[in-house]
Amino acid sequence: MCIRDRFMRYCAGVVVWVSILFLLLAIGFLGYLCYQKAKAAQTNSTEVNTASDTVQTSTEDNNTDDERTRKALEITAYILWGLDVFCILALCCLYHRIQLAIAVMKSAALFIIDVPTSLAVPPILSFFLFMYYAWWIATHVFIFTLGTNEKLDGWPIGKIKWTEEIRYMNYFHCFGFLWNNALFMALSQFVLASSCAIWYFSDKEQGAHKPVSKSFWRAFRYHFGSLAFGSFIIAIIQTVRIILEYMHQKAKESGAIKQNKLLEYLFRCLKCCLACFERFIRFINKTAYIQIAITGKNFCRAAKDGFQIVWNNPLRFSIVSGLGEVFNFIGKCSITFISTLIGFAVVTNFEYYRS
Repeated sequence: MCIRDRFMRYCAGVVVWVSILFLLLAIGFLGYLCYQKAKAAQTNSTEVNTASDTVQTSTEDNNTDDERTRKALEITAYILWGLDVFCILALCCLYHRIQLAIAVMKSAALFIIDVPTSLAVPPILSFFLFMYYAWWIATHVFIFTLGTNEKLDGWPIGKIKWTEEIRYMNYFHCFGFLWNNALFMALSQFVLASSCAIWYFSDKEQGAHKPVSKSFWRAFRYHFGSLAFGSFIIAIIQTVRIILEYMHQKAKESGAIKQNKLLEYLFRCLKCCLACFERFIRFINKTAYIQIAITGKNFCRAAKDGFQIVWNNPLRFSIVSGLGEVFNFIGKCSITFISTLIGFAVVTNFEYYRS
């Protein structure tokens, strides 16, 4: 193993553990600040009560507010410390699985170094996707204006009346937008997965030869139908969600929602179920594209194999695949904690905000 590989493997592990340690320390430190602020509020409340007894001034309302603030800060501190302890216990229980996830991240780091062209895949596809958006908008404007103009009494603008053919053409065009949008996402996932598979199974001495170009060729030559089929399923689900949202808005306009609250709950429940179902299908599609990139099977067999792998290794797979989400969460939490600490310091140290 060369020095570069050793450095990347060492660096990836250090970054993971340092990030986890930073998150634990940040949660504990924020709890400490809340507890110290609660103690300071209790001390101030005691001094105010002593002074009020001396000058015979009524401060019961202020004392009540201070006591509520103190209790809220104290409870927040205990919750943060409890969360910190829970994270430490989970870290101890899942240590070996985290080590496996770190090993995957080390391989991913080496893949990025050996195949830097993989970083250009999302920007390139995003550029073509935006080009498609521009074409779709221009085409939609032409289709929208194919009808006949009708004047409206009292209005300076008219109304476009469509024939049945133009209406269905518009519906088909909108469905095509959803389908092609999902297809671009599927193509990006497949190309990256295929490039990684070609790199991983190639000869380590010679290295992989143009894995990104080969992956694009594989996508369009052998597996474009599978990618289109998975995208078609996503487009159907999104179409059903749009239709349901349209029905919900029409029910609000007609006043049916105000007359029957059960109808409102039913719409919200259906929208929530469809949103969860779409996320589930997206996850299945992603695992199917990875299996297609590795084994070359069709979409249905790849989706079945991917689901079986996830089903047989739920905990291991969730940790390995979710480590990227954990890092996103750590980044968001770091921004939140830093912003909170800065805001806390500003509010407590500047006289303008304290008064």
